Amino acid sequence: MSTLRSTAFLSAILASATTFAQVQPAAPALRPAPVYIYLFSHTEDHINLARSEERFTTVLPMLATLRANYAQYSPQACFQFYGADSETLGAGVRHLITAARDAGDLTLGYHGAHEPTYVNNPIANLNYNIATWSEIQDAMVLQLNAHRHLYLGTINATFPGALAKTSNVFGEAFAISGLGEFDPAKAHAIDATNPDAVFFGYSAHIPNPPPNYMTGIATFSELLSPTPDHVQQLFWSRHHLRVSATDGTGSFDSRGMDGAAHLESTIANLDRTRPNLLKIGIAGKTIYALQSPTGYAYNNPDSPTLPDESIRSQAEIDTNYQNTQEVLDWLVQSFFPNNPGSRFVSVDDLQTAFTSLNGETLTQAEVLAFTLDLLDNWSSTSPAAPPPFASNDGQYLSLCDMTQCLVGMLAGYGTSLPSTVALGRAIGPLTATLPSLMPPTVAPGDLLAAAAALDPLLNSTTWAKTPDYTVPSYVTVGTSQVNAAEFLYLCAKLFVDLAQGNSPPSVLAPASTMLDPAIETAEDQVSSLADKWPYLNWDIKPAILSGFAARLSVNAPPQAGSTLTVHLTDDVGSQAYLCATSSRPRSPLSAAGGLQLDPRGAHAFPRLSLGQACTGSWEIPIPASYRGPLYLQALCENRGRLELPQVLSLEIP
Repeated sequence: MSTLRSTAFLSAILASATTFAQVQPAAPALRPAPVYIYLFSHTEDHINLARSEERFTTVLPMLATLRANYAQYSPQACFQFYGADSETLGAGVRHLITAARDAGDLTLGYHGAHEPTYVNNPIANLNYNIATWSEIQDAMVLQLNAHRHLYLGTINATFPGALAKTSNVFGEAFAISGLGEFDPAKAHAIDATNPDAVFFGYSAHIPNPPPNYMTGIATFSELLSPTPDHVQQLFWSRHHLRVSATDGTGSFDSRGMDGAAHLESTIANLDRTRPNLLKIGIAGKTIYALQSPTGYAYNNPDSPTLPDESIRSQAEIDTNYQNTQEVLDWLVQSFFPNNPGSRFVSVDDLQTAFTSLNGETLTQAEVLAFTLDLLDNWSSTSPAAPPPFASNDGQYLSLCDMTQCLVGMLAGYGTSLPSTVALGRAIGPLTATLPSLMPPTVAPGDLLAAAAALDPLLNSTTWAKTPDYTVPSYVTVGTSQVNAAEFLYLCAKLFVDLAQGNSPPSVLAPASTMLDPAIETAEDQVSSLADKWPYLNWDIKPAILSGFAARLSVNAPPQAGSTLTVHLTDDVGSQAYLCATSSRPRSPLSAAGGLQLDPRGAHAFPRLSLGQACTGSWEIPIPASYRGPLYLQALCENRGRLELPQVLSLEIP
């Protein structure tokens, strides 16, 4: 068995290699914007195990086939388990799930809404309206970590349960929901172990929604989508990316069991002038259950399994699985090819593509640009109010971010301002405030001293039950006490003066409320949380679509003497080169400040241009005599941004 040298192999395939982008229909005058499909499941049944486990043995092979045949669309689902079903699922099914995770078919997460029980759990047992932050944190420790009786909810903290149990069985939870995570106290408790998890946003279906619920969501969706490039179902809040099921104009979540025609109708009702994210539930309990399995069990703990009349007929169940397969087939065979840029998105895709400046270091010039925008958009009403966030060149900072950045800049002032400041995890004020009776005027030295005292707290990165990085509701500056909004304005004004070379004798701020009244109204429409946490919207900001990670894939194992189709999945408009070698490429080199392919055998294939598609392909004839490893590496360029996808390692048997 012989192995060709890399250069000989390249010579053979370069002679006949061809490239092509996906064939697309003629572009209309206004091409519909992409629809990103997020596949997910909340498992929600630890009682009726035969029916529950059948979902995984039936749907997981669908996902495996999808990835094998349509890898260019990056298919992956997020299955969110909970402590009770992590405990009761059989070993064989758990192995299937973890194998699907390891193969890339699944991302695993946690959904805590259906843990035992709805009325007997650590949070439900609190008098939440008067509970302190510390009491909520103590209850959340049990809520997230303690074992509970499967039908009664009785706590046994000796053994792991809930999120801790799910993580022990399935690994890190990359998406978390069902815990009331809009609540800053609950979100903070989750941050102790899962600070980077994706959270769910607004749902179209909640029990007993407040009046004008969808109107409030629509207000936030418009606010957090300042340009047509923004996806209205995605935004940042409390340093977590949020994925909503609605933009307030309708219910845009869907179920695979409803079939392709229903999904097509749902997509037709989307605003296609801008990109959308559509959540599609697959492998849900409603495939077989006519009522909530957990609801029935918790109300009937002595006989918790669903009665026959609460189970669909076998014909209905079979149809629901067939409809799920039909939906997946329709997406990859019809919708995606005819809607350039549309694709599946995984949790990892969302975190990579929809970014923020969280954790970044900002230059003084960047902070100045954000600060000028903040001041320009501060309302001139009486009392005045800050804008919901600050923007600069398509980037966004929340009011908490702005406070932390400006405090850092002023705290570092000596004879000049610092050149950079790092962005931390500051969260919003927790108690109600009032505007000052008179516009506050302070001395610059007093303001610098107040910033210096606050800076080490806001820049703390250590999780604690009561976090240091909370923006205080009131700040004392010299002999004046000002609320957090007024303090932010004072810091902004002094920073601008110092950055522009001025030395003001005093700094004046308008008497200000903490939030724009329109934001307060919208929050009251979507929840009652503002009654307890009045400024939870001090840390909201839009999500920026910075671009999906480029990825190479093949749909079939390579064989000697056959033609290998290599897919590239990247952003619309990307251009790429491909090289192949029988030796693993070294780390990419830097040439004149840019990336380049590994030089060994890097005779690039003809350039691939994706145009309006998000996928394209190279066809590589593999010589019949070739045996051994084959490494593929691409160099992608889009709007001046260079990217090297992960090397694709193959073996020719």
